[in-house]
Amino acid sequence: MKNQDHLPYCGPGLVLGVLMFALTAGGITLSELGRFPKIRFGVLKIPATALGVLLIVVGAAITVAALLVSKIHRSIESGKLLTTGVYAWVRNPIYSGIMFACTGAILIYGNLALIVFSLIMYLAITATVKNTEEKWLAERFGEEYEDYRKRVNRCIPWIPRK
Repeated sequence: MKNQDHLPYCGPGLVLGVLMFALTAGGITLSELGRFPKIRFGVLKIPATALGVLLIVVGAAITVAALLVSKIHRSIESGKLLTTGVYAWVRNPIYSGIMFACTGAILIYGNLALIVFSLIMYLAITATVKNTEEKWLAERFGEEYEDYRKRVNRCIPWIPRK
């Protein structure tokens, strides 16, 4: 990290994103093959499906906002910390978007037992980001990043703290 002029374009997030999709698809596949328990939603099937669709839409919107609207690549190239747009609501919107979309797919599939994969995804994001990107950002931006970190959630979009 110290030898680069800017932060990497594709940090551990690319691997983590692929892992999240694979974990979700694998869980659904194992469930279909009878290798993973099925706990159906029953009367909550319609609300779970609606929530799943909403999570996929929100996940896609967050990811698009991070990549295209906020233009994270420009911030990386300029060496500036991006704290506006979707980044004012969540520090890792791309991870959040992927996590929301995968959780939405699990809800649409309708197996409550697979929600454990969402928890695994959240824990994997937290561990990976804390041990890589947050260290890089703290090293590069110091107090500016610490102030940002205190105001804005890591993975769950929320109104920033003052």
